[in-house]
Amino acid sequence: MRPQFLDALPISESDRAKLRHLGASSPAALLSMRQANPDAFDKYVGEELVKKVIPLLLETLSAEQLRQLEEPLPSRPGLGARMEPPVSKN
Repeated sequence: MRPQFLDALPISESDRAKLRHLGASSPAALLSMRQANPDAFDKYVGEELVKKVIPLLLETLSAEQLRQLEEPLPSRPGLGARMEPPVSKN
């Protein structure tokens, strides 16, 4: 399914394709992706495009969505396998 919110942005089709490739279903989802990892997002999308689309996307959010976006992200567990205690041999 093609996210229609991208079609409303005044950007080139190649820029839309780059944003579409991220798979965000809404402006809030795309902004959340950037919030989760701004360095990687900006590197992939490009700083000029980020400067252009972030304010446009923010304008589309409701007050509730803006509030949710401003909340701190939940902490993530450390990477790696969860290790259970070894089975005792009797």
